[in-house]
Amino acid sequence: MVKGKTFLLLSLVACHLSLLSGCDAGGPAYRRLAAENVELKNQLAKTQDENERLANERQDLQAQRDTLMAIEGRRVEAIPRVASVELGKWTGGYSLQREDGGGRRPHDSVKIYLIPRDAAGSVIKAPGSVTIRLFDLSAAGGAELLGHCELSAAEMESQWFTGLLMPDHYSIVCPFTKPPASPDITVHVEFTDYVAGKTFTEVKNVRVNVP
Repeated sequence: MVKGKTFLLLSLVACHLSLLSGCDAGGPAYRRLAAENVELKNQLAKTQDENERLANERQDLQAQRDTLMAIEGRRVEAIPRVASVELGKWTGGYSLQREDGGGRRPHDSVKIYLIPRDAAGSVIKAPGSVTIRLFDLSAAGGAELLGHCELSAAEMESQWFTGLLMPDHYSIVCPFTKPPASPDITVHVEFTDYVAGKTFTEVKNVRVNVP
């Protein structure tokens, strides 16, 4: 398409030059044809630049295709994958309410610091979803569910924080749906890594301030 346009412009320029040779220099027809010829030359220059740009893009795409074919089968293996998840030592009781000046306040939620690590032990920002359950295992009737939170991979994206005095991590606040009667809470976390499709489970016992 672009090559055909270039040929057409070249033909028009040649035609205009031929017409100019038959016109009186300085006459109205000459000036009109001269102006049109300048415009055609400008269009030709732009078309040639576009041809060059498209040719470079084709070369880049071909080089990319060749590279992808050369490393086929090795790309997936090179992507960092989660080998383990860790619940940071800062995981524990948390209050979404502001301090009211009354001293120690009861916790209305648990804040979870979730740290994904690769096989070398390095922290990685792995995409994935999480399911959190908060239990009171000391309840008279057996394990009692006090809180339940689920976050999609898209929702987890905004929960990633770069640590200064702690490793990088996902920080998730899961509120209690029922106030705990005991200060001892069991946090059960399932993290599903979207790269490998593997689910990692971690459990941690924490203490919270009860009413």
